[in-house]
Amino acid sequence: MTNKRPLQIDDLLQVEYLSSPALSPCGKTALYVVSTGDRNTGTFIRKIWKADPSGMSKAKALFEGDFQQMLPRFSPDGKTVYFLSDEGNPGVFQIWALKDGERKKLTHLRHGISWFSVAENGKALAFEAPLWMEGTAPGDKEDNALEELSGVSRVDWQKAKDRAPIHITEVMYKFDETYGIPDGSLSQIGVVFTESGEEKLLTYENVHHRKPVFSPDGEKIACWRYPHGGWKKNRGEISVYTLDGAREDRTENIIGLDEMPVWMEDGSVLYSGYYMSDTDFHGAFYKTGSEKDKPVSVAFDEKVCWGPGAMVTGHTAYGYPSDPAKRVGGKLLFESIHCGSTGVYSLDLENGETKLLTGERVCVNGFDVAERKVLCVEGNPEHIADLYLYDETGEKRLIARHNSWMEEVALPKAEEVLVPSPDGKSKIHGWILKPAGFEEGKKYPAVLDIHGGPECVYPFDWWFEFFYLSARGMAVIWCDPHGSISYGSDYQEGAWDDIAYEDLMAFTDYAVSLGFIDEARIGVTGGSYGGYMTNHIIGRTGRFAAAVSQRNLCNRATSYGTGDMGSILETPFRGCYTSLMNRMKGGSTTIKSIDKITTPLLILHATNDYRCSFEQGEQMFIAMKDRRPDIPVRFAAFPGENHGLTREGNMYAQKGHLLEMADWFAKYLDSGVKEEA
Repeated sequence: MTNKRPLQIDDLLQVEYLSSPALSPCGKTALYVVSTGDRNTGTFIRKIWKADPSGMSKAKALFEGDFQQMLPRFSPDGKTVYFLSDEGNPGVFQIWALKDGERKKLTHLRHGISWFSVAENGKALAFEAPLWMEGTAPGDKEDNALEELSGVSRVDWQKAKDRAPIHITEVMYKFDETYGIPDGSLSQIGVVFTESGEEKLLTYENVHHRKPVFSPDGEKIACWRYPHGGWKKNRGEISVYTLDGAREDRTENIIGLDEMPVWMEDGSVLYSGYYMSDTDFHGAFYKTGSEKDKPVSVAFDEKVCWGPGAMVTGHTAYGYPSDPAKRVGGKLLFESIHCGSTGVYSLDLENGETKLLTGERVCVNGFDVAERKVLCVEGNPEHIADLYLYDETGEKRLIARHNSWMEEVALPKAEEVLVPSPDGKSKIHGWILKPAGFEEGKKYPAVLDIHGGPECVYPFDWWFEFFYLSARGMAVIWCDPHGSISYGSDYQEGAWDDIAYEDLMAFTDYAVSLGFIDEARIGVTGGSYGGYMTNHIIGRTGRFAAAVSQRNLCNRATSYGTGDMGSILETPFRGCYTSLMNRMKGGSTTIKSIDKITTPLLILHATNDYRCSFEQGEQMFIAMKDRRPDIPVRFAAFPGENHGLTREGNMYAQKGHLLEMADWFAKYLDSGVKEEA
């Protein structure tokens, strides 16, 4: 017997999310950001916390007050902490410095700062700031870019801007990250000198610039620049600027990630990118020299890790994850993933030797390094992410634990399993979570959950959604079918054909074979690609008693022009126009299987989702109502949210989304556990 209580839906509202770990150069102070939901507005409030790596004192908030802070960074000598804060102008973040207990505002950009980095010599900071070019917003021009807009002036500016039309001239003109048509701002870069306090713009042109980073000597800045139009609009190039604004373009026509570039000591620039083809989607590091040339791939052991970045889905982290790669002497430290376990890896730039520095079967989401120690935000299947420190021997120490409410809750343990794939060559990696209060000899309903992407992976992390379904009396099963990353390039094939479908059915069969799942009461759900597969599955088989299609994708043909999916990827969506013209022949749509669906269906969709556009949910709902009026169908729309609703949306929208799904499954799978009053 236990006195612990079951997990409740309102526990979601008290989750504390950790991000942006920063370790002082001496390794004696750790900073990080804690994001918590505001019960009045449902938005998230970000605060910097301080922890003692020695464990001698408890972690605590760095500042008192209502203002927000984020992205802490230490000066090279460790005496100053730089950070972003909206103190004095809510919602507009500027760079501040904290030294000897006193904080000082360093920048005064008209619309604030979105990101910054610190020079290795400590003499300056490079920043990224959203600006409107002259004539595109009321009163904005280069001359006043360094004059912060606040108070009544900001309110008046916003009113005037909201009344003006947005002019569209590009074929790619709306994106999920901007909740539709962008607001017209363009990210520009500049510097602020730490001694004189001088602020200076380096760019003011009609293209985006992101992630500026100083060269080791502090004389140049490398950044991403986005000079292309048309279908290449989201392709970045590495450019280098001198402090007087002169530009050198280092790359041409690459597919790169919008992540911080890394300077090498020889003046070359390292950046992460992806090679994409019909059968491969693999990450690599590339290096470019002092002139525009063809990028050279930096070798690393692909048997040890997948490549730069983690590409995980739905982890319990929020906010800036910190810089994904750092140079430490002749080695590159970076985040990556192998077989669902994400961690920090060391790449020897001389011999290509790759080594895991953090633990296995965990989910690292942000790290920093100093004094041969690694500070990271790390979650696992048993607890929401906390702050850990690894020493040079690999020994791990918990230095800040949050979400103490979890100690009150009775939580079953997810079982990791490997199931033979029907392809006869590989194993399907996944997890099975029993219902809370499980009793031997009883049969329970279950839910199969399918991840998005498909070039993503389920990591070793804690999943509120899954544990809440368990608390409602259901088993939950989830896995990485073909198409998932981190299991080798061959395994990444098959997401859009029968291979992934057969994997999911085989994994479900295995779970049923364990004897505690009622085969007549299994549900299926997933979001984005997982929503596509949910639709595909119920249009192909009647074995599932209920379905919830999240971030619905039912007709890839009409993704063309209605959001950004038809243009952000070269494959398979650039074929959307062809599919639109030949949709009766093509196999790119699941909506054509409507007449075969016999499964009660709930559709969950955000109105400002421009990755899987809202019209996808509408089409599925109308088609079901029109063609299958005898089958229960419900459409729940979430106003103002985008594709990331369940990861970073308003916490009340997240609660409503999960409650809709849990109630649907509880009803049609007859779980016998109703939500608490």
